[in-house]
Amino acid sequence: MSIANGLSNEDLPNSPHARQLRAGFPWLTFGGELEAEFRRTNFDENLLHTRVNLCLAILIVIAFSAMDAMVLGPQLDLIPSRIYILAIIPLLLIGLASSFSPQRHRIHAPLTMVTMTLFGLSVATIQIIASLGGISMLTPSLILSIVFIYFMSGLIFYHAVAANVIVADDDAEARRLFTSVQQAFTNVQRGRRGQLPPPIDDIEAYWTPEEKHRVSSMLRRSFVGSPETVRSGLEDFVAETGADELIIASAIHDHAARLRSYELLAS
Repeated sequence: MSIANGLSNEDLPNSPHARQLRAGFPWLTFGGELEAEFRRTNFDENLLHTRVNLCLAILIVIAFSAMDAMVLGPQLDLIPSRIYILAIIPLLLIGLASSFSPQRHRIHAPLTMVTMTLFGLSVATIQIIASLGGISMLTPSLILSIVFIYFMSGLIFYHAVAANVIVADDDAEARRLFTSVQQAFTNVQRGRRGQLPPPIDDIEAYWTPEEKHRVSSMLRRSFVGSPETVRSGLEDFVAETGADELIIASAIHDHAARLRSYELLAS
């Protein structure tokens, strides 16, 4: 039995990645086993950011707790302060401590959901208490919610950029494979959309100078060539953008060549 372009199943190891390749992506999602591996790896790679964000979230909750105390006064602030001190801050501290646990992959996600739920309920409670006292807390509550969710989502201090990458054994072959993308973008310029076309030997004969200029401008963040050529280009790209993560797109017509490109890129 074979998959696209004659690559036999025997050529693929018995791993979650190989099984996913055999099954394909009918719903543009990973299978359960590979999805779990992806989540574990992604969590570990971003562990430092998660810990920094949790520390910042604790500081922000403390700051807004102090602000609520000043705005609401000692009588109205009795319940909100207890929510902050006895629920939200301890849960954040537990979340920070759990990030150092070997079981963090199981603990962190449900703990985050509980913390977020309690935080949402606390914001609603503070709004009700403030309204009973004739005080508007809408603006600071919204600011607190937005900032808190931003930190808990692990987005701050993390920069991911995308690029087209095609790697082959030599520059000439990589440039030939890249003509599939160049043709596809040229076809869009001509109002013709369709499947990714096979590569051609002479792209200059395919597009006009005007089309070349427009397509090359759209594909300027493309790194095509041998492993050495692509490595140098990507290193400069990362230095220029300060990226923490690269999102790689490799639109190659031939399935075996696409797998080879990823193999060379990974090496």
